[in-house]
Amino acid sequence: MREVQESVYLYEDLSDEKMKKRIMNSLNWFIKKAVVYKRCYYTFSSASIVTPLAMTIMNSVESSTFIANNFKQYSAVLATITTVASSLLALFRFKDQWQEYRTTAEVLKSELIKFQTKTGEYKDQDPQMLCDRIEAIIAQSHINQMKIIDQEDQQAE
Repeated sequence: MREVQESVYLYEDLSDEKMKKRIMNSLNWFIKKAVVYKRCYYTFSSASIVTPLAMTIMNSVESSTFIANNFKQYSAVLATITTVASSLLALFRFKDQWQEYRTTAEVLKSELIKFQTKTGEYKDQDPQMLCDRIEAIIAQSHINQMKIIDQEDQQAE
């Protein structure tokens, strides 16, 4: 992924190898998860929009065509796709997951930029403070993810 490769400059100058690997792995993980959930969101959202449109078009086709002759089968397939796509969107909350992962990735990037440029709390470029802040951001993201999962579980009941 291009964004993962382009983000290397944010942590490559860190002297502590363990901290560098932790930040690298975490940032890459959040970026990749955001991309996956974004793709899922757009895929299933598109399917839940396009398939009812296709059914509407099929309804307007003359009865002598191949589509009209097999209307029940096509209609059943499209209705199933619509139902599955809409159900998966509601159940897995892809948009919420995508936004949470993307927000966390951007907050991590922001902290690293502040550290690299010695701005804000990082005027002294204290690596311990950076480490503490990064871990707090990751922990908060996990808490937010658990809230999303709990909401998914409540909706499934």
